[in-house]
Amino acid sequence: MVARICRRLHRRIGGTVSVPTCHACGKSHTAAAIVLWLLVCWAPCTVLTSAPVWRQVEGVLWREIRKLVAQAPIPFGPAPNLTQYELGDHALAIGLSTLDPNKFQGFHAPLLVCILDEAAGIPERIYEAVAGVTTGQADLVLEFGNPTDPESQFCRRVTTNLAHPNPSVDVVSVNAFDVAAWNENQ
Repeated sequence: MVARICRRLHRRIGGTVSVPTCHACGKSHTAAAIVLWLLVCWAPCTVLTSAPVWRQVEGVLWREIRKLVAQAPIPFGPAPNLTQYELGDHALAIGLSTLDPNKFQGFHAPLLVCILDEAAGIPERIYEAVAGVTTGQADLVLEFGNPTDPESQFCRRVTTNLAHPNPSVDVVSVNAFDVAAWNENQ
């Protein structure tokens, strides 16, 4: 899953990559790996991460980031703190609360990427804040989620794009049967 999404991100300049998935397929782990890939390979960049509730930001997504850095075969540098990681002066990742859209303001970088975990639970006002900060030509939104809430921005974007493809949106579907087969072989 990571390689497919990274290939899609590599080809895309600006826009959104939506990843509808099943439960327990490693969305947060994949998002964490992509955060680190962006920091190492795409600097100068800023990566903003969010999820529907703070415990998902700090306790799930950022726990995966800290674990990947700690287990890396080649040292990344200093360990990330609870929800922020800087690699030098030009690569920053930070976890933000979805309760306050104002926390998304003020970030600027040649490449700004917003990664939304469990995107079906992200409120509309946060999507508006994300749209407000990802205004650069190359800026990206990467959203992961289970398409469980048909009223969510995430679910609407995925279903609309599948019916009427939008050039600014890529959908990378992850099949539950592929995940089950992959898990079985691990």
